[in-house]
Amino acid sequence: MRDAYEPFTSEERLRESLHCYSTQKNEAMNNSVAKYAPKTRTYSTTMALTNRVMIAIGTSNLGYVTFWERVFTDLDLIMNTDTRSFLFGKDQNHTVQEWLSNQIPFKYLHSSKKSRRKRRFN
Repeated sequence: MRDAYEPFTSEERLRESLHCYSTQKNEAMNNSVAKYAPKTRTYSTTMALTNRVMIAIGTSNLGYVTFWERVFTDLDLIMNTDTRSFLFGKDQNHTVQEWLSNQIPFKYLHSSKKSRRKRRFN
């Protein structure tokens, strides 16, 4: 087992984990990728996993409208207004959810609901 872990425990590799980025953002990205590529499925023989991860990263970093506009442009496709409106709605929903999740009353409410659920099942 030591041989398996040794390449990841060098000083250089350990310094990589001392980054200034939020681990919450990383966890959110993992959840986003899992939506497109569930951990229960294996995509190792195809490009499907790579494509799903790229979609998750692209929509997270750029937003749905911008990401898909770029994809459509690269493929010489025209995005119709219904598609753009749908993607715009997803962006709006994401913005509202992100804003809400950073509000103290929402955090308190979310936390108290989680506590009640734990008590009910214990």
